[in-house]
Amino acid sequence: MIKNTHPLCFDSLEQYNLWRAAARQSYPGSSHICADCTPEYQAKMIKEHRCEKPLARFIKEDGEMVGKAKWRE
Repeated sequence: MIKNTHPLCFDSLEQYNLWRAAARQSYPGSSHICADCTPEYQAKMIKEHRCEKPLARFIKEDGEMVGKAKWRE
């Protein structure tokens, strides 16, 4: 079985690596990739069976919508 090299919600390893490079400049918080997600994109990824954290919730922090998920469950 081949293990994914990137989270399923990213279209490619290259796209994920670009996100990681940007995240190093502005720490995304403890929710990892979910911090930069949106409720709309999460719904799309759930429908496509590509969301690894479908129980992530979205809250407003400092006026911005931020995704929160547990990554070490």
